[in-house]
Amino acid sequence: LTFDADYLRYDNVNPTNYFTTYSDGTGAFLFDEQTFSGKSTPLEVGVGKMDYTRRFSEKLKVEAG
Repeated sequence: LTFDADYLRYDNVNPTNYFTTYSDGTGAFLFDEQTFSGKSTPLEVGVGKMDYTRRFSEKLKVEAG
């Protein structure tokens, strides 16, 4: 019987500034807008695996997992 486990924790921090200029249908300037996104994405992943192997004879082996 074997058991394997893995765990991963990762923080993806990606702050972004957006600067947008708005104009009307003729292309005339209307206004500017600045937006800040302080995006932070935490990731957590856990994985487990269990395997069972039993040999009954030279020609017969059972594996499960």
